[in-house]
Amino acid sequence: MLDKQFNYAANDKNTTLLRCLALSIDYMHQHIGERITIEELAHASMLSRSWYMKQFSQLFHCSPFRYLQKMRVRKASDLLCTTDPSISSVAQECGFFDNSHLTSTFKSETGKTPSDFRKEVIINP
Repeated sequence: MLDKQFNYAANDKNTTLLRCLALSIDYMHQHIGERITIEELAHASMLSRSWYMKQFSQLFHCSPFRYLQKMRVRKASDLLCTTDPSISSVAQECGFFDNSHLTSTFKSETGKTPSDFRKEVIINP
């Protein structure tokens, strides 16, 4: 009986933690084009900075900034495939400092520069 209560409490605690972390991911989506700090993410999740960092990293197997970086590259990929703005516009909309920051990050994630990625999509839709 006690085991069931403990498991229920643990599951309830995990559900609450997941909801808190989901709030920070929502915040990332809403502010993807802006500079985002760990303090803002922790505040959005209603957790302390250190607890937020620890729990996020344990659950997602990466830091919040690494997760945000992947999210930004994904958004840049979508924009490069579906719209025709300049690379600098894509960089700005996705929260990169400038073209070179987008290019280096995008290439490290995908193996291609944004320009090469766009050309490949146009050739092979």
